[in-house]
Amino acid sequence: MDYRIVYDKTGWKHRMSERPSDPLPITRAVSALLDGAFAHRYRVSIKANTIASRYSARRIEAVASRTVRTIVPFETERECAAECLRQLAESEGCETEIIDTHLPPYDLDMSTVSPDAYIDRIGIELEGGWDESPKHHSLCYDGSVSTESHHVGEIRTRPFRFGEFLNANAQKSGAPWDEFFSDYPAEVNKTCGMHVHVSFLHKGYYAALVRREFHDWFLEGLHRFGKALNIRNESFWKRLDGQNYFCARQYYPTPQINARSKRDCRYTAINYCYSLHRTIEFRVLPMFYQPEIGWRFVLEVGRLINVWLAYYGQAMVPLFATVTKKA
Repeated sequence: MDYRIVYDKTGWKHRMSERPSDPLPITRAVSALLDGAFAHRYRVSIKANTIASRYSARRIEAVASRTVRTIVPFETERECAAECLRQLAESEGCETEIIDTHLPPYDLDMSTVSPDAYIDRIGIELEGGWDESPKHHSLCYDGSVSTESHHVGEIRTRPFRFGEFLNANAQKSGAPWDEFFSDYPAEVNKTCGMHVHVSFLHKGYYAALVRREFHDWFLEGLHRFGKALNIRNESFWKRLDGQNYFCARQYYPTPQINARSKRDCRYTAINYCYSLHRTIEFRVLPMFYQPEIGWRFVLEVGRLINVWLAYYGQAMVPLFATVTKKA
């Protein structure tokens, strides 16, 4: 790419030759990166003296391994701007390191935070096969599910508050517990997924999760949880690694958010189906042979969401005036 580099008091600004086909010009993206309002910082380390020597005709104030601190904006602009930095460094033969300095710790103490502070409801789709028709749920057709059972498809639990899930887990009974275990499929295999739909009390909480950083951090959290439980289910690890067409490890929030019908863009580990369901759909989990393991992963999904929102949720609230929760 044809980059031209300028340094001024606001930081690095990179421009590339404009192309009419570019959906998001580099100038706009990097300007947003430098001036964006979302206070999520990245440390970008570049061997800037190499760049300076290549552009000696311009006044570039730089030293070797200069640390450039930037304010990273939301979604597409952030990603495009970060990619600019990577491509710039690669084109100049420089070493680049982009390090997230503000990701929440996975073991964050949440004892003082209500489990219902951010999440409105959680509902679960269970795919598989049944020898007899499910007694307490309607069986829905799902063309991706293939078993040898007489009844094949998915059932959908009623949505409950996350606090109700935790109470049911402590008592080993209650509405969420019964919904999950009463009609758990008799047969599951690699074609079966467990999809967790989560709605939120405020649009700001939803928006705080529409970030590449959350996507990667969340999947890494599930990876750690799987290791801690010594999960040997091959489908779990393949789905987590993106080796399943119906839950690819890709990040496509914009088309997903805008989709008002079921489209192929939903086939990712995390589906931001806001226009269609007002939820985020976590599609990465398989159907586990032991329902107790599946239940524990549902609880972990809720916990990870709350940990992230304890860090970033409130910062997004002022940007949205409308509360999604109905009175």
